[in-house]
Amino acid sequence: MKLFLILLTVISGLILFNEESYLISIALLIFIIIVLFKKFKSNKRLMIALLSIFVFTLLISLIKLESFQNNGYFSGLVIEKKNSYVILFDGIEKIYYKCSDSKIDLFDIIKVKGEISELSFKKPLESSFDFKSYLNYSGVNRQIVSNEYTTLLNLPINIVEIKCNILDTFNNEKCRELVSCFILNSKDYESELILHLKNLGLINLLSLSGLYISGIHYLFFKILNKKLSKPKAYLVSLFILLPLIFLNINRMSILRVFINQIITLIALFKGAKMDRLSIRSFSYLLILLFDRYMIFNQSIIISLIIGYPMYFSGLLLYKKKKVTKKIVSSLIFIVLIIPFNIYYNYSFNILNLLVFIALTPTLKFVVIGLYSIIFFPKIGVIETIFSYYYDFLILIDFKTLNINLNCFNQIEYLIYYLIVFSSLYFFEVNYKKIGRRFSLSLIAIVLFRCIPMNSFYYYEVYFINVGQGDSTLIRVNGENILIDTGGNLYNDLAINSLIPFFRKNKIYQIDRVYITHYDNDHYYALDSLKKNFIVKNIYDYNNFKSSLNYNFKIYNYNDIYLNYVDENMKSLILGFQLKNMSFLIMGDAPKEVEMEVLSKHPNLTADILKVGHHGSKTSTDERFIKAIKPKEAIISCGENNIYHHPNEEVIKILETNNVKIRRTDIEGTISYKIFK
Repeated sequence: MKLFLILLTVISGLILFNEESYLISIALLIFIIIVLFKKFKSNKRLMIALLSIFVFTLLISLIKLESFQNNGYFSGLVIEKKNSYVILFDGIEKIYYKCSDSKIDLFDIIKVKGEISELSFKKPLESSFDFKSYLNYSGVNRQIVSNEYTTLLNLPINIVEIKCNILDTFNNEKCRELVSCFILNSKDYESELILHLKNLGLINLLSLSGLYISGIHYLFFKILNKKLSKPKAYLVSLFILLPLIFLNINRMSILRVFINQIITLIALFKGAKMDRLSIRSFSYLLILLFDRYMIFNQSIIISLIIGYPMYFSGLLLYKKKKVTKKIVSSLIFIVLIIPFNIYYNYSFNILNLLVFIALTPTLKFVVIGLYSIIFFPKIGVIETIFSYYYDFLILIDFKTLNINLNCFNQIEYLIYYLIVFSSLYFFEVNYKKIGRRFSLSLIAIVLFRCIPMNSFYYYEVYFINVGQGDSTLIRVNGENILIDTGGNLYNDLAINSLIPFFRKNKIYQIDRVYITHYDNDHYYALDSLKKNFIVKNIYDYNNFKSSLNYNFKIYNYNDIYLNYVDENMKSLILGFQLKNMSFLIMGDAPKEVEMEVLSKHPNLTADILKVGHHGSKTSTDERFIKAIKPKEAIISCGENNIYHHPNEEVIKILETNNVKIRRTDIEGTISYKIFK
């Protein structure tokens, strides 16, 4: 129990820690001390130890260590290897090194010649993965840029190569993908299965929890324990899993489980009594001693926040019937996991979470099966059976029951989990009335946050950061209108940017989509959006007139170039008014079209101008700017794009005419909120 309390104090100092939130961590520590004080008030040494560890870990977290290797070389151990980069560690500092050489493998020691500098990455697109933050939370703050490295120590066994060879033995593509996902942790985030599970908010739970790995070990142990003594059965079952652990040695969820099993095994052979809580706590402490930044690892956070309350809920339900235990523990699990679903997916879905819970027992057997067949010649029938399971996973889809909302801020996370822990505590000490009140307050908080409050008070316009492309969202009179979707051949913008953005703004459907023209960077994400989200109506330059029957009017000022082959010439130019603010969205219309629009609409003006063609010099004629007199100009473009948008000539025209310039590559998504 002491180990648990010490660990809990460490977590209170680190799990919510960053430069802005250390006060929240202190508040959490104070709460823990108050709750536990009654029971441990006689043990002042323990309380002092808890406080000392908290202060120590808080101070340690402020320290950023830098290596002494700054002479143009960096030698280090490869502690992380991906397709396009490696992380090197020299015992003091971790360094990012961009390299796609498959010859480099985990635990090789290499020497890189190059300049060490601060991390430099493009601004992440709207709602997409922030790689720089991921590296920072992993303790990586600098990079080395080089095309030259020397291998100082090359392990004879190449894990990356072994994984590739295993996958090559499978003929069935679906079975191969299951093995890649569940056994080898080599996920293709553009594959149908991964995109589907990600869209349902289940991918992180499946990949990070490690629940089914623990279940597999326990299953083997129970079978072997019928013939062998407890320590021997535990040892043999662990030995069976060694290849799986070896293939995923850098996967924290499996490494954590492995350390748990090793500690348990030592305790069994020594005859020592260690409960599950102490073993779990001790393994976390070992991990944190090895790498303090592991406290920010997603697997660690999920298992901490869920694992400990689930353990205590088991004690709470000790005398309950089996069915009651299952139902109540499942509900507690769902309550604990909801903030993670919101964090990863900007939504939660009770049915999807229930399906995850129901699938956990089947996953154990599926993983055992997949794990077994990698050692034997492949049989087509067996691969086909697993492909049916793949199809079953794809069929799971209750997204119409999603509850969308933005992720909690630091204070809200703190309040949420304090209420959850308080509820469990009061139920355990049999203060059920107080426990119910806490539970009801928790439900009320979540439901209140689900209400789209902004839409009651504002009209909203968002120029979404989709990189080198265009996408604009309008929220007015209960309607959600999207102008263009953006598009990228290598990135599913619908799943990775647009849908998460809609969810965190509590949007459940798009009522109208307008495609200004059919260049990839304006429409390519449309198909994925239709497949994975509710889209009611789609309009383009061919059927625009049929959209004019809505109460909220959007006007097209370019209706004379439909017979042209050039898409830019046909591009819709869309204008609309929100109270006293007017907007004009130019698509990719060139200067010729701009001047033709002026000749037909000489009195046209706009407060906010969405600049044509991402700031290319083919658009934004100075005469056009002088005529419409915009106050602000929005340029939607990708950071350091190959087209060098926006053009300096366009910038000069806007500046000369006193137009405020706003750019998505600099600001990210740009929003306007207009009081109703």
